[in-house]
Amino acid sequence: MSDCRIPLLSLGIKTKLAQPDLETSIAQGSNNSSPTPTSAVPFAFTDHVKRFMQDHLRHILAKGNVDAYTRTMSIVDSAPIRRTPLLLLKAHVQSQDPLFHRDYLPPGYPTDIGASCKVVELMKRLLKSEKGLLRNLLLTNIRAQKDRLISGAVPCLDDLVVCIDRYMAARKQLRAVEVILRSYPSTTRTRLAFLRLYIVDHLIHRDPADNTSHWELVDQQLEYVRGQSKLYRIAYGRVVKAIDWELFGQKRKFEEIPHNDIRVPTEDDVQEQIALMSAGGGSVPLENAFN
Repeated sequence: MSDCRIPLLSLGIKTKLAQPDLETSIAQGSNNSSPTPTSAVPFAFTDHVKRFMQDHLRHILAKGNVDAYTRTMSIVDSAPIRRTPLLLLKAHVQSQDPLFHRDYLPPGYPTDIGASCKVVELMKRLLKSEKGLLRNLLLTNIRAQKDRLISGAVPCLDDLVVCIDRYMAARKQLRAVEVILRSYPSTTRTRLAFLRLYIVDHLIHRDPADNTSHWELVDQQLEYVRGQSKLYRIAYGRVVKAIDWELFGQKRKFEEIPHNDIRVPTEDDVQEQIALMSAGGGSVPLENAFN
């Protein structure tokens, strides 16, 4: 197979485009008749509402089929990206009843600009922390963390799912392994495998002169793959899981895995998988982790 990677949307151009803060602008809204902003009025969020937002963010990051984790606008045409963790959380909070808004959010939310900005700023801080937690979990037994030392082999995908669920989606509530695995469809597992591949590849092979973050690379690749045909997206998901199994499904410690073997799918990988699927005949399965 060729070592040429799948081209990102930028087609070789390193994209760290300046972009307006879509989430904040949407939170502010366009109602010029809003009450006077209350940004100067102190407000302390309770631990209860912080946990409420944190739990929903963890569910989105662990199980959500988001279009981007960091970007707010597409690379190709600068169109707003609607399915992001921040916007999904914002919609969830706005959908709560007026009593929730009154009891837990700044006075005037969601119509007051100042109140909405305070809520969005809290969401951003929580999202940054939860994305950091997800990254650390994806690097379990790959990179030591302050509170999580390397303790054996890199987890296979099923073990990784259990680890992520117990620390994020279930807030450390113990559930049987089979119950956890049943709650993660194959498409969600493929997405987690995709995230791990890109984050580990960035960790090992990053050009020191390139300050593009791993989340930016993930978002670029998500946009590229989503722009391809359904057959391509399904084939891409199969390649992701195959590489994940090849690298991390053999119960090897990270130092036992040759770093040159750590890679993300290439265009040749995907085209080869498409050829195999086409040669097999029959209808293409509906499983698609990159809708």
